[in-house]
Amino acid sequence: MSRALTSLPGRLAKRFASHPAAASKSTRMAIARRLSSTSQFSWRPLEGQDGWQSQSKSRSTSRSCAAVTAAAAAFAAGLIASSVILADASPSGDTVVDPATGASLPRVLSVPASGNAASFDFQLVGYGARQVTFLSINVYSVGIYVPKGHFAKFASNCTSSSDCNLEASLAQTTTPLAIYLVPARNSSAAHLRDGFVRTFMTAIAKAGPEADREKMLDDVNKFKAVFPTAAVEKGHKFVFVYLPARGLRIMHQGVDQGVVESPWLGKALFEAYLRTDKPISPKLRANLIEQLVPTVPVHVSETN
Repeated sequence: MSRALTSLPGRLAKRFASHPAAASKSTRMAIARRLSSTSQFSWRPLEGQDGWQSQSKSRSTSRSCAAVTAAAAAFAAGLIASSVILADASPSGDTVVDPATGASLPRVLSVPASGNAASFDFQLVGYGARQVTFLSINVYSVGIYVPKGHFAKFASNCTSSSDCNLEASLAQTTTPLAIYLVPARNSSAAHLRDGFVRTFMTAIAKAGPEADREKMLDDVNKFKAVFPTAAVEKGHKFVFVYLPARGLRIMHQGVDQGVVESPWLGKALFEAYLRTDKPISPKLRANLIEQLVPTVPVHVSETN
């Protein structure tokens, strides 16, 4: 049996021990030790760190096979159990699948309360893929959500595909809006974060002469500080909640990253998806209009 296969339980133990959805440090370590006890590797904590180092131990091929099965089952069970412990922005009810990426987006999105941020139940308005147009590469799927019962209000500025002022709907909203984003490929958090930062810098450049650009730059730095730093994997889930007149709440994999207190930053993010001129995802904007004006077909033109 290959070393890659026989070392799998140990690698699973190591991965579980550092998994952000695991319950606590002591629980992770205990489960990881159980996993590694039947493998060819044992793992013990590094002094002063929540890490692991290996000590090679030989085992028979048959025992390694059994360990692989046991470790994989235990690892999966641990992750399932841990999802109960962490508050999550959880899909409720049916989902829709973005045909461009295969990502599933919930029709109803329940975001739990955290600190002084209230809980909300959102409904999906529209979705689409963000593409790198030159190469036609799908970067992520993204959905726009409004609070339950606010669909008609959000649609009030849309009478046809040629007369749908989504920017006006955004400007008039006094209730939170949400973005649900699912990466279509593995990437780095910095890569995704920097794309949003470019959006904010464009908004700063277009701000009027009365704008306090130093303060706006401080807000961008706050956003960078709370944005997750872990690797971004295909299928990960990001939730951004725009809190009008207050700021932008960020969640990654069910973990609340915090609220960026800023009266403009959250609005600027949503405006970049809703604007008529070069929206971040033309497919998202077209789908939004199709849902708001369902009898009018919308032509998609990738312009960015």
